Amino acid sequence: MQRRVEAGDADAQLISALLEADEQMDHEDRHVLRLAAERTSAETRSPAVFEALQILLLEATFFDPAKVIDRPLGMDDEALRDAWGHAVLLARCERFGGCGPGSLMVYRMCMPQHCRQGLDVRGYVRDRLSRDGYEEAQRRAKQLLASN
Repeated sequence: MQRRVEAGDADAQLISALLEADEQMDHEDRHVLRLAAERTSAETRSPAVFEALQILLLEATFFDPAKVIDRPLGMDDEALRDAWGHAVLLARCERFGGCGPGSLMVYRMCMPQHCRQGLDVRGYVRDRLSRDGYEEAQRRAKQLLASN
């Protein structure tokens, strides 16, 4: 990764900047980074870059769950962040494919947790979240896809 950043790979530089950002960073600088990440996420042809950027935008430096006003009634901050993290997987799969039963994506998710046989990523997410959490993940995934 360090070599790619030094070589000028724009995606690697952006991911590196997001990783190095902290809450002490100027609000305007964080805002600019967030916009760059959202733009790159919408334009990328790489599922890995899309997922990495979206997950980094859920870190405390860039995401304040208290500011989400349209969350399901009674959903706490941790449940919201979890639903949105799973939404990234749903959006990634919808946009790039490769998430059906037996896919590498399913193996990646299920190896540590021993998922049930025949599971796809959508089923994996449904199994991991409450009904409200799954509905929120679907809603958020649609928002992510609409920005593409």
